[in-house]
Formats: sequence, C-alpha cells, structure tokens
Amino acid sequence: MLSLPDHDIAVVGGGISGIYTAWSLLQTPSAHLTGQTRTWADARRGQLDVAVYEGSDRIGGRLLSARSDRMPDTTCELGGMRYVSTHRRIVELIENKLQLPWKPHIVNPRCGSNICFVRNTPLQSNKLYNLGALPYHFATYEQHHLAESPFTIVKKSLIMALPDFENDHLQGRGHLYAWFQKQSVDGVELYRWGFWNLLLRFLSGEAYEAAIDTVGYDVLGANYNAVDMIAEIFDFANDVEYRQLEDGYEKLPWTLKEKFEQLGGKVHTGSWLVGFDFDGETFSLQFSNN
Repeated sequence: MLSLPDHDIAVVGGGISGIYTAWSLLQTPSAHLTGQTRTWADARRGQLDVAVYEGSDRIGGRLLSARSDRMPDTTCELGGMRYVSTHRRIVELIENKLQLPWKPHIVNPRCGSNICFVRNTPLQSNKLYNLGALPYHFATYEQHHLAESPFTIVKKSLIMALPDFENDHLQGRGHLYAWFQKQSVDGVELYRWGFWNLLLRFLSGEAYEAAIDTVGYDVLGANYNAVDMIAEIFDFANDVEYRQLEDGYEKLPWTLKEKFEQLGGKVHTGSWLVGFDFDGETFSLQFSNN
C-alpha cells in the first residue's frame, strides 16, 4: 500500500509568488504531472495535497494595502502599487483569469493632486513641477537654465554628460540600452560609472536630495552602474499603460488564497521554517509556531 506524506507539496512563504505557485499546482491536471507527484495525485483521486506555510500572520508579502476609517474610499498601497499593460502574464492573470476590477493609474504628477511629504512639507504632487514651491535650495543655474522639476534636472544633467542623448533618433524607447553600453564619459565606459558619481558632477547636493525624495522610487537612490540605472528610468516600452486594482493590490493574493482553499489547499500562517531533512525521496519540514 502506498504511503502518502502529510502534504504532497509544501510551499514555504505566502507572498504573491508562493500563493500563486500553490494555486497553480492545484490548477494542474494530474495527467500533466510526472514522477512522484503523479503517483501521489493518482492516489488522491487526481488531486495533489498542497499546503502553504507562512511565517507572519498574513499572506501577500510585499503586496499590502491599507485603509483608514476616516478615509473609507481611499486605499493606500504600502508595497507594490500597480502593474503595466506590457506585463502580459500579469494582465492575463488579473484581468482574464481572475477578472479583478482595475482602473488606470495616474502617473504624471502634473495631473495629480496626491499629497507628497518632502522635508516635512506637505505638497500636492502637481507642485513638483514648481521648483519655487519645493523646500530645497537649488543652485541658480538649476533654477534658471536646467529644468522645471527635480526629475527634469536629472534628465538635463544626463544630457550634459551625454550630449547625443537628446538627439531624436536616440529617443526610440526600447533601443536606448544598447546605445548606452557603447558610451563613455571622460574616456571611461558608461557602465563603469556609478549613476550618482556621474550626475553629481553636474548637480548640486540639494538637487540630488530633491530628485531622490520626489521621483518616488527608492531605487533611484542606488549608485549602481549608470547604464542600468539610466535605462531603468528612461528606457520604457512604447505606449505602456499603468493599471491598479480598484480594491487594492492586496486583493490579488487574497483572491488566489480563496481560490486555492476552494480547491482543497491549506494555508498555515504563523509557521516559520526552522529546518528540514531529506531522505532521498521526501522532505521533513520543521516549523516553529508563533
């Protein structure tokens, strides 16, 4: 008689990848399984036994939405906030398979009235295009010659470092990365430059702080190689659309959890993996429960 394990598959970690993997496994017909998993599924009438173990008290990982009783119609994203139309697999999952309601995500600060806090000063996001409204002491040449916002100061500083960057034939999105790899500044290949090591030759310290504080992405503060960093900021696909879930991005993992459990899956929260053994065929997992 076949000896079956407590669970055929245990997924450790209930972030979005963990709960999606678990749900996908239960979506897989037994006829598509191979090896030991096929044997176990056949013994369980064609259905794998899959469990998710999560150390915290919630699933979703970096997808975390928050709401306030004082603003019941507002959802704040504390983690991932949006997806884009070129993410074909995510679009297929959210909009076609799960049919979760979504809406356009307004990206351009000129069109927004979101509240930004910079140096303890609350500002509407459309004020980011008014250097005079920002609590930074920009250099005179930055105020009068470079730009109207911290982000455009960054872009124009790049043009100062790479004059051909401004040429129209180089602005075709999706093609800049290859061009960057061939460029040098002061005889040093661009990829050998740290992003901010390069820009701080043209920016004041205040403009540097303003750019990091107002563009809205922690990654902008990184000083890794300039080729990757510049492409990260400027080299997007054509006609990309930003989208967000109406009920918050956390709705995605919770919907997957619900569907996973409807298929017989089990979710264990407060279970931290502390060790495991392997006998050549199966794993024995040890958890500490909070």
